Amino acid sequence: KEALEKFEQAYLEKPTQAVFDNNRRMALVLLGRDTQAFDGLETSLAARLYNDVGYIAAAQGERDKARRYYKKAIALSPEHFELAKQNLAALNTATLP
Repeated sequence: KEALEKFEQAYLEKPTQAVFDNNRRMALVLLGRDTQAFDGLETSLAARLYNDVGYIAAAQGERDKARRYYKKAIALSPEHFELAKQNLAALNTATLP
């Protein structure tokens, strides 16, 4: 929650910096606030966000959660989101943390 506050502050100070918005949205997803995190986000960016959060979940050992996020990324943008497919395959073969 503290991280979200910091990311929101950074985003408010520099709203044109995409990294601040992405970090803020990742924190929202990790806090279970998906609706707020994906509000107004175009499909390709939503797919990227799901992939990023999936990677974080995998790194934290939450493999089932990571798998769900990767699958959501692929479903949103199957033709444009090869990275999520690769991360899901790596997760299934246990080559990610």
